[in-house]
Amino acid sequence: MKIWVFIPVLVLGSPQFSSAQSDYEYYMRGWKQAERGDFAEAITNYDKSLALNTNFVHVYRDRAEAKRKLGDFDGAIADYRKYLAAKPHDPYAYDGIGMAMHQKGNLDGALTNYDKAIELKPEYVEAHCHRGCLLSDKGDYAKAMAELDTAVKLAPKDAIIIYNRGNIKVSNGDLKGAIADFTEAIKLNPKDPLAYSNRALAKVNSGDLDGAVEDYDRLIQITPDDRVAYLDRGLAKRDKGDLVGAAKDFSKAEEVKPEDPEVYSFRAHVLFNLGQLTNSMADFRKTLALGCKDQDYPNFRLWLIQAKLGHRETADKELKAYLAGRKSDKQDDWPLHVGRFLTGQTDEQSFSHLAEAADKKKDTEQHCEAWFYAGEIRLLQGDQKASRDCFEKCVATGLKDFDEYQSAVFELKHIKAGD
Repeated sequence: MKIWVFIPVLVLGSPQFSSAQSDYEYYMRGWKQAERGDFAEAITNYDKSLALNTNFVHVYRDRAEAKRKLGDFDGAIADYRKYLAAKPHDPYAYDGIGMAMHQKGNLDGALTNYDKAIELKPEYVEAHCHRGCLLSDKGDYAKAMAELDTAVKLAPKDAIIIYNRGNIKVSNGDLKGAIADFTEAIKLNPKDPLAYSNRALAKVNSGDLDGAVEDYDRLIQITPDDRVAYLDRGLAKRDKGDLVGAAKDFSKAEEVKPEDPEVYSFRAHVLFNLGQLTNSMADFRKTLALGCKDQDYPNFRLWLIQAKLGHRETADKELKAYLAGRKSDKQDDWPLHVGRFLTGQTDEQSFSHLAEAADKKKDTEQHCEAWFYAGEIRLLQGDQKASRDCFEKCVATGLKDFDEYQSAVFELKHIKAGD
């Protein structure tokens, strides 16, 4: 996951203190609170300082940075501009505006301000880093790499800059180079959770699942209440074939955030593949009860589980009721075709034709699902040879991130074990 780390605008030197002691005291109180990360209280004290002395311009700069930290990008930009009205040649303020615009999504405006910061101070490391991150977001990876290479040359021991360069390498498909940068960032800052997280993800994408699990282990040691870390480690274990370990990690994620439908969905699929159908059904129902965005596929799995448990009539009744109440204005409603196939309203040959799509990616994805569900129907009919053929075709699509692919792999194992 590409998460940029923006380097805060630094307060360099002492501000031009006013003659009034009280406005300076409010300013210093706010500055100390900002240093502790209490940006809301910092802004309150910056406001009090400015209420006493509107000419205390450095307060605008520091309040701008506090507002940016809290996501008030328009407020930050306004304060930086007030500061620049008095200090028009400060590169740090232009960099601050650039960061606020970048985070707001105004990439062109951000680029203009990063350019100005670097024009005023060519050796401004952080501005080169930020401009590189922005160019990556615009898809210009060659220029982005050039900017980050410049920043690394200027500050070879800066873990944040090296981490950001690793993110750009990931975006450019250079996983080996990205892993090397994340590793260097970790050497410089061994307790950086983002570097471990992104290195783990790069290892997953390069096929090093054991290395990814080791990184997630370290990440969880650093941030033991990180729900996403447990989920990601669980997925890596699932991909390794360690379904029991994956289920345990999803249960740890449940402890951290028990009302997250995604946790139950991940665990439900793993339990399905383990053959623990009753527990899987409970998790799929919990997923639906918590209002998961995609209601279709949990309902399909509930149909499969009930059919496997010998309750085909109940399965058909529940899924037909769900489909009848489902709203869709799509001309090509693929999930609706899946539901009708499972409930016997569409035959296998017609279902296979419905999976065809002009877009190659969509065609492959829909066929991955079609072969899986066809395999399950054949399995319910007792035709293991035909089901094996369907599951093999599903796996042949290579869509390892699809739940249908994962389940087809384990259905094949179950069939083989029963031979």
